[in-house]
Amino acid sequence: MDIKRFVKETLSYGVLFLVVVTAISVAFYKLTGDTNTYFNRYEVSGLRLKNQIFKEHKAEFNTVFLGSSRTYNQVNPVVFDSITGLTSYNLAFSAVQPFRIFDLVADVAKEKPNLDVVIIELSPLPRLFESFKMPEHLRSVDEKRFLTALDFFRHNDLPLRFQYQSAMDYTKLISYKYIGFNSAKRWRYVLNIPEPTERFIDYGIYEKRGFYSTDEVGNDNAPLRKRQRNFAKQPEKLMPFYDQSTDRAYHPQRDAFIDAWLATTHLFGEKTKVVLLIPPRNPANSINQTTKLKNFLEKEGVTILDFSDSAIYPELYAFENSNDEVHLNLKGANIYSALLGEKINALIESARTSNQ
Repeated sequence: MDIKRFVKETLSYGVLFLVVVTAISVAFYKLTGDTNTYFNRYEVSGLRLKNQIFKEHKAEFNTVFLGSSRTYNQVNPVVFDSITGLTSYNLAFSAVQPFRIFDLVADVAKEKPNLDVVIIELSPLPRLFESFKMPEHLRSVDEKRFLTALDFFRHNDLPLRFQYQSAMDYTKLISYKYIGFNSAKRWRYVLNIPEPTERFIDYGIYEKRGFYSTDEVGNDNAPLRKRQRNFAKQPEKLMPFYDQSTDRAYHPQRDAFIDAWLATTHLFGEKTKVVLLIPPRNPANSINQTTKLKNFLEKEGVTILDFSDSAIYPELYAFENSNDEVHLNLKGANIYSALLGEKINALIESARTSNQ
């Protein structure tokens, strides 16, 4: 057997197959006319339900939280409201990253532009690894955001290998979305076949105003439970990687991601107080970028509440208040929610005084 010929033919046919499949997929995508509606099917069930509850009860709420699990599992509106007198709703959800947050903020601004307070978790663009196939990432990326991601990784203090790997992550993401390796969803869309039912365990969304404590996770195989057990074995070893403060030097070069965050803070009317939030427990691989975002955005007049310093907020880093190295348990979440409420009260009071 001629090995060289075999490899050559295999590669040739492989490339030809890829070109043909890509051409068919792109044509299929363009001809089905689904560019404005198809990707709405990429909404995860939990976030879809939380959005539905917000829309049904939006008249009751004057404050909204948006972000990832570090807001979803850590900001308790009941505790927050008891401090501020506001009526808030937690619209954050697990694994939601900045591009998806931007979409959610825009949806909220359209749905209720006259909110009193909007609190948005500030975070940098992460590496996606194999999660580039996740619905929330696929739903939110487009050509402009892809270029924003590349610009972000290029203009930050990141190792060259990390820049390359991150760029590849987002290249795979946008390819998977538009070239059509995820074509099963497209066929379901065209043929009007229902999507498989997703299971969502948080049934008390309205009663808890969107908050879901890590203590409520009953499945021992759930990621939060696994992380909890691993953290309990070695808290002193794991916590230092997430005990990172923005009190550090930052790279001064501006990038398109900063402008994207700035635009998001301007979606509401003048009467809405938009606040960006840096939660406690920031991973070492992102704190430099968070620091850069904070410095640039504060210079633009954006209000940022920063809980990243364990010296100032030791209770938010205490082992007894932890589910794992990243997330607080219910006790810690209630402490965090009360501290956040006090900060918001101070902002409201300061604004009231300056207007007199």
